[in-house]
Amino acid sequence: LDAGINATAVFFFFYTPPKIINFLGGTPVLGGSCFPSLVSGSGIFDPSLDLSGLYTYTLAGTAFCPPVSSVLNVTSNPIAEAGENGSLTLCETNLTTAPPVNLFDSLSGTPSNLGVWTGPVATTNGNLGTLDPSSLTLAGSPYVFTYTVNTSALCPPDTATVTIIIEEIADAGLNGTAVFCGNDTPADLFTFLGGTPDLGGTWSPVLASGSGIFNPSIDLAGVYTYTLSGTSACPPATSTVTVTLNAVGD
Repeated sequence: LDAGINATAVFFFFYTPPKIINFLGGTPVLGGSCFPSLVSGSGIFDPSLDLSGLYTYTLAGTAFCPPVSSVLNVTSNPIAEAGENGSLTLCETNLTTAPPVNLFDSLSGTPSNLGVWTGPVATTNGNLGTLDPSSLTLAGSPYVFTYTVNTSALCPPDTATVTIIIEEIADAGLNGTAVFCGNDTPADLFTFLGGTPDLGGTWSPVLASGSGIFNPSIDLAGVYTYTLSGTSACPPATSTVTVTLNAVGD
């Protein structure tokens, strides 16, 4: 009986499950058993399920010959797993007040906790990649941070990224006032706002024009609110124009 010669083997999670006997030295004979038992219930070693260790291949003896065995020393290396790419959106006005964020929480999939973070801004807390938002600016957006997992010198590393986008808050300008006479030419309320308001907002209450044009002969005096929609991270912005309407001849 020939159970082969003791040997060593290194397997990776991405390998096709191999037969233990194929890695023994010599010319081992088929038909033996493996101890400890493999998940497969046969001589097939599955790197994603079976553990590293010493596996003994034994051929049963006969009435005249004792059992023979050989040992395979297996090292099973886990494949590096950095998870899947993720993203995070912050508002520029909250950067100085927002609590620290963990970049690891923005990865999807099943990332290992053995990785390290690299990027344009320093992070803390190892694999968590804790980031202080106050270290970011609108001008620097987007920021791309890379998470790298390297479990073994023999296994290729795996990487995933988290992209942080800083959104600019809408500018609705400063409150203003407008005075009209009943026979004045219609005018755009937008021109009565102070500051540097962004275009694209809406007015309420709705004007007869359906836009921001105030028609003194139709529209009423009062407070008109200009609103710019918010974004996924930034709130809406508003400002007002208080309209006074004088009678003709005042």
